[in-house]
Amino acid sequence: MERSSYEAGITAVTVLEFREALGRRAAEWDALVDQMAHPSPFLRSWWLEAVAGPGAGFVLALDDGSLVGGAPLTLDRRRGVKRCRFVGSGPLAPHNLDVVAKVGHEADAQAALDAFLARNQPGIVDFFGVDPDSALARGAPRHARVEQIGAAPWIDVPPDFETYVASRRRKLRQELRRVQRRLGESGLEYRETGAGDADRALRTFEDLHRLRWGRDSVVLPAFTALAAALRAGLRRGEVTIQEVVAGDQVLASLVAFDVAGVSSWYQMGRDPDPAWTNAGTFLKAKAVERSCRLGHSRIDMCIGTPRQKVEWSDGQQPVVRVRWARGTTGRAALSGLVALGHLADARQARRSAAP
Repeated sequence: MERSSYEAGITAVTVLEFREALGRRAAEWDALVDQMAHPSPFLRSWWLEAVAGPGAGFVLALDDGSLVGGAPLTLDRRRGVKRCRFVGSGPLAPHNLDVVAKVGHEADAQAALDAFLARNQPGIVDFFGVDPDSALARGAPRHARVEQIGAAPWIDVPPDFETYVASRRRKLRQELRRVQRRLGESGLEYRETGAGDADRALRTFEDLHRLRWGRDSVVLPAFTALAAALRAGLRRGEVTIQEVVAGDQVLASLVAFDVAGVSSWYQMGRDPDPAWTNAGTFLKAKAVERSCRLGHSRIDMCIGTPRQKVEWSDGQQPVVRVRWARGTTGRAALSGLVALGHLADARQARRSAAP
């Protein structure tokens, strides 16, 4: 393990470069995530260590032996150029990402990241899913490309579900009350699953997600890594799979992360049979009711702003991508990747507009 030292502010910090696993530091790391302004589940130790692939590791900043910050990074090559990204970037679409830092040590964490980048000299740095108000976004070079790639709707959780319903627009209020009454009377039930039912619940979620989204799903190509992360989160009590069932048949499934008082609705799957059209609405209503009961402060609906998400929300958190390059080869490779990304976005827009 390589070590280097630098001075940041008034604190002497030792940087442990690219430790492959957090090991005994995992609890310290998660405690730092807890106190971040936006405690992202995609920065939890169990998530990162499950989705990490080749070239992944942790840059850690220590002060007198205690962890004060760090960043989870992956080094790979793209178009023949060394590239640095956050662990988990890609189809799993993490967001609210930033350097992890103890309050008052944000500069130390950023300096540790900068020292690592200076030592390894990647031609491309590509941080997807960044919080635009983060230390990482503020600390990026002035020539970096910072572009909004989406938004994550959110709900401020009230003390009870009726207060939430009363705060919605009239159309949604009427739909929520109608769906809960009609589907409740038809025998649909809501339940939560935990670690003891993980294998069955994950298979059911995958099947329903595939039925709902098919080839348009962004997470199915990475489902092996996702399932490993969800199992780890279920064991920690920070993932729950919520379901709506009719007898023995599961009609809808919602994967949610519960971290630091925030419930993040990551992905859903549901039976596309028209007979069960409102099962997803019923499930989301029950998930809001659950967050009210558990005293969550916020529901993060994760990346994506379709109408059926936005109408439930109180606002939207922008999600940005921060990219920069060094050297002629790096700049050329990044320009090519940006152009390819624009073409992919255009193809997706045409497909979405098709009848």
